[in-house]
Amino acid sequence: MFHDTGRHVEPTFEEEIRNGLLKVKDLGVVIPALMGREFQEEFSNFPPLLQQRILYDIWSNFRPITEHRTADIVHQCDREAILGPAVIGRGVAFDVVVANRDIPIAIEDALAQRLPTPESAQDTNWLIQYEFFGRNVYPATTPEGKKAEFRNKVDNAAILMLSLHNKSPEHWDQVFGPERGLYTDELHWTKKKMSEGVYSEALQEQQAFLTKLPDLNLVCPTSQAGIIEFTRKALMVDKVVIPKNFDEAFGKKLSECSDVDLNNYWMIMVFALLKRHTYRKNDLIWYQKACRVDKSWTFQTASRWVIDELMSREEKFTQEFPEIMAS
Repeated sequence: MFHDTGRHVEPTFEEEIRNGLLKVKDLGVVIPALMGREFQEEFSNFPPLLQQRILYDIWSNFRPITEHRTADIVHQCDREAILGPAVIGRGVAFDVVVANRDIPIAIEDALAQRLPTPESAQDTNWLIQYEFFGRNVYPATTPEGKKAEFRNKVDNAAILMLSLHNKSPEHWDQVFGPERGLYTDELHWTKKKMSEGVYSEALQEQQAFLTKLPDLNLVCPTSQAGIIEFTRKALMVDKVVIPKNFDEAFGKKLSECSDVDLNNYWMIMVFALLKRHTYRKNDLIWYQKACRVDKSWTFQTASRWVIDELMSREEKFTQEFPEIMAS
């Protein structure tokens, strides 16, 4: 929720950020206020101490681990929102358009053994940032979280693999050197080897997607305008706020891509769409079953918010991508 709300706020203050009048990290203080306003009617019904606890759980999310179970769950959800299919749409809007990061992964010898830290001066590529998070995200704190963490890391690695489809072996060695047995004694902590099993399962995920892709009734747009329109629709499904200069700024970034890079970018977006669709359906089934068991007011209220949001996004997905639904 921190990331989703933050991505909404950042484009709103785009000019102030660009002119140095406001720092992105300073916007964090408005997150609890925005949440309270968004859910004001329901939130005001919570006991005062519970209201304070919720705000603490949100605002303490920079801490790796706390002694509070609910805070740790908030942190865990936050970590799940910085890698994998969930972040791709927001990444296009923010990392590519607002932060001016490149789409394709270029050959740079230094990146084979060390990655730039997020938001540093060297953090100039959309996908390399997700490679960093895939290798270095804080570990989950619950058994359920560990399963989600592994799933997200596999999806994240598969996305990186799709970005390298039909690219040179040098690209693969640069991104996946540790997993391919290269540079084992010379790696910086930012390039630590992926968790056990992630690389092999990601290879299977990538191949399964490439096999399924021809049956989806989708074709990569041949024009820049077509890719922009496809991207807009994908972002609308996840309710990503689209910056005012999106078409111009994103079009400029697309013009720097080769035909292979454009096709790979499109495949990444399709992969993320399908994964999000699958996970939303699974989540809906879980919440609907759980609501029949847990009748407490707190669970019923929170579940209703989540179910309404998931169903809203599923309706938008069906509306914008009927060809996928028909496949």
